[in-house]
Amino acid sequence: MGRRIIVLLILAVLVALEYGLLIYLIRQGTRGEAPTAGASPLLSVITPPDNSVVIQGQVITVEVESRVERFISAELWVNGRRAAPFPRVARLSGGKWRIAFTWQAPQVHSYALEVRITDNENRHLVSPPINLEVIEPLYLCFASNRDGDYEIYRMRADGKELEKITDNEIQDREPSQAPDGSLAFASYKQEGASGIWVLRGGERSLLIGEGINREPLYDPSGRYLLFVSNRAGGQELFLLDLNTRQVRQLTQGNSYAGQAAWSPTGEEITFAALREGNWDVYRIKRDGSGLMRLTENPAQDWHPAWAPDGSKIAFVSGREGPHQLYLMNPDGTGVERITEIAGGVEQPVFSPDGKLLAFVAYTGWGKGVQAREIYILSLKNRWPVRLTRNGYDDTDVSWCIK
Repeated sequence: MGRRIIVLLILAVLVALEYGLLIYLIRQGTRGEAPTAGASPLLSVITPPDNSVVIQGQVITVEVESRVERFISAELWVNGRRAAPFPRVARLSGGKWRIAFTWQAPQVHSYALEVRITDNENRHLVSPPINLEVIEPLYLCFASNRDGDYEIYRMRADGKELEKITDNEIQDREPSQAPDGSLAFASYKQEGASGIWVLRGGERSLLIGEGINREPLYDPSGRYLLFVSNRAGGQELFLLDLNTRQVRQLTQGNSYAGQAAWSPTGEEITFAALREGNWDVYRIKRDGSGLMRLTENPAQDWHPAWAPDGSKIAFVSGREGPHQLYLMNPDGTGVERITEIAGGVEQPVFSPDGKLLAFVAYTGWGKGVQAREIYILSLKNRWPVRLTRNGYDDTDVSWCIK
């Protein structure tokens, strides 16, 4: 009798162990901790694309598509660790599952993201890796008429922390920030005159008046300020030495010259000019010498921007239809298109580290300029991200400091 009880106890223990092992294996499988080697052809990434650049604290949506019939579990893994055990959204569309997770970049670092799925056949699927570079927060200044008249605003480069910088009854536009934080901008009056003002330490003061003066742009050192003025007839580029207060005309013979950008050294300037009925991109030395034409195309070429390392100039062209962003070498060679946005784009400007381009695109709800919205684009993979979404004019974008 005693021996029989012992045997039954041993059998009970063995059954319990076997059952526990089975439960363990099932849980391991549903946690996706034993994925098949390599990415599964049944699982593809929708967004974000590989090699994206995002800023610290930015919230991104990781979305994948799967052709499995059903799935038991879906998890987001970051750098080999489970980051999200459940998807935010999972929906079946056209015989395919669309599975989305939300993830916030915690700190400046490089991350490898992947989605792991266990389907109803107990197959462990893994998505192609998504490599992300997280950089320190960056800020954008821009003009908008969202509150009636145009004012200057600032926001993070993910669209968060929006704040109004100016607030008055005239039109404030075209912000440019000096290294010391001073903010220059143009103020337009109803009668057409415009002056250049500076906001420093909360105090606003007039820097350049008399006539039409617009498009202020500090050089990298903060000593010089470029601007467009009609003081010599047509609208030409002028240079103000902020130390001596001397003004010198840089360009001449144009119907318009402006949309300027400094070279990284501050020794040269690239700009757009309307000459003989056609818009093209030029470069010139700071002393007014060495004028060089970079584009020669019957289409409109304008809005140049110089990369911080000096290797490329971005510009806008309508040579292939709606205006798109292009890159070229500083001598005008090696032209390459980098966007394809149906409504057209303008106003590119490189981030200080050269990893991102901010620009304006005609994708909003309004008509004409009221459709302009602000985007950033990662130069690693040419991924455009929309930052504003409204029926107002968001324009004159530039990089600034907090």
